[in-house]
This record gives sequence, C-alpha cells and structure tokens, in this order.
Amino acid sequence: NGYNITKADDRNKIVDLSLEYDVVVNHAYTSDNSQFYLLQLIIDKWVSTNKKGTLINTGSVSTHRPYFKDTMKWYNYTATKASVDSLCYLVSKKCQEGKYSFRITNIKPGMLDTTESRKKEHFSSGVSGIEYCKVVELIINMPEHICIPEIVIESKD
Repeated sequence: NGYNITKADDRNKIVDLSLEYDVVVNHAYTSDNSQFYLLQLIIDKWVSTNKKGTLINTGSVSTHRPYFKDTMKWYNYTATKASVDSLCYLVSKKCQEGKYSFRITNIKPGMLDTTESRKKEHFSSGVSGIEYCKVVELIINMPEHICIPEIVIESKD
C-alpha cells in the first residue's frame, strides 16, 4: 500500500486512514515489533473515538507450535507474534464485555501459500489467499454481537 510500518509517520498515517473504513485488516509484518505498534495505535485510536467496525489481524501458528529451526531468528519471530496474540486476546475480551464498540479477530494461518513460502524448506502445503479471504468474509458477515477472538487455520500436510 506504499507505507512502511517500521516508520512512525507511516504508522500514524495508516491509523488515521483506518478511521475511514468499517473493516481494517492488519496483515503487515516486519521482523521487528512494528506490526504490534501499528495494531496498538489503531486500537488506541478506535477506543478513543468510539469507532465501530471490525479489526482483523494476521498472527501466526508459530505461537502454538513452533515448527521452525531452533535459531534465534525464529525465536524472535515467535516472540513478536506472541506479543500481537496477547494484545488481540486482551482487547477482544474488552470487546466481548461491551467496553469497546468494535470487534477484533486474530487470524492465525499456518503457512500461507505464496511464491516465497514455497521456497522455504519447511513448506509442505499452505492456506491460499482465497481461503484466507473467505475467513475474513466469515468474520465480517457475523452479526455485530458475535465476537471471534481468534481463528487458527492450517492446511493438511
């Protein structure tokens, strides 16, 4: 989308843009905590403006069952995704209690089936973009009083 979420100015622009939409999907990821910071800023803005809508985040199944090699790189990846998981979970509880006007769901796909994913040695099969979008559509079409905090989807090996 032309924004670099590692830059604070770009994150702030995305946050302001998020107010113009009923559904926002935070699918951005970097190797640092920028996805967490962006999500936190969006949540803060939506809470302070009493925004109604649906916020969807893309997490990772690595926080359930790390399947990568035992390297610091993958430990860091799992840790950054775990921070996003925790934020989504805590905020979803507030949404369920009626304290916030929006809903939040953390979608945790296994490996997404992309050209880059297929190059990875641990890739065996993946969730297609269309399948991911069907899950997003399911969340969007739920009645407003239904909160789905987390969805984990994986393809069969």
